[in-house]
Amino acid sequence: MPETDKKQLKRFEFRASLPKYFRLAAVGALVLTVLMVVIGFYRSRNNPEFRMKGFPTTLSKDVIAEINGYERRETEGNVVKYYIKADKAITFTDNHQELENVYLQVFGPEGNYDQITAAKAVYVPEEEKNFTAYFAGNVQIDTRDRLKVKTEQITYKKADETAAADEQIAFERESVKGRATTALVHIPQKLVELFKNVEIETFQ
Repeated sequence: MPETDKKQLKRFEFRASLPKYFRLAAVGALVLTVLMVVIGFYRSRNNPEFRMKGFPTTLSKDVIAEINGYERRETEGNVVKYYIKADKAITFTDNHQELENVYLQVFGPEGNYDQITAAKAVYVPEEEKNFTAYFAGNVQIDTRDRLKVKTEQITYKKADETAAADEQIAFERESVKGRATTALVHIPQKLVELFKNVEIETFQ
């Protein structure tokens, strides 16, 4: 076969195979898209969004500092009022902070404390060393009086030491445990107000 005929044949074969290459490219793009969606979904499981009532919508978006291995103690005289630490803290121009893997201790008058842990938190400072903290992702409260609370979203107010949950919450203290869809925890009073879909169980 002459050389020109061989070249022509190769061109025909290449053109004939183009649809196959386009199909392979389309399948590859589809697989890549699905993979990116799966990765995004997996990451979003560990990055919970704040969806509770009253979450502020006017917070600053201008970052002034980022700190890894963040720790802070707030004192009054020589008395520690609260201690907070996080894997990462981002501080904004209005002094609110976004925290990752956060641990908070709030101390009582006798030096004992309540603690809250969560995957993520937004800390908003207030007057007289008070603050409101919005926690999300595997939130757990352990109080100085052995009350244990678990939920996914909670709003903690330092001024009156209350924690409000607008979704499924489970609690336990001594011989009583229960769950509800919404609740308000009064930490100093060792009181849990349950509002919807309430279940309570006692045990020895």
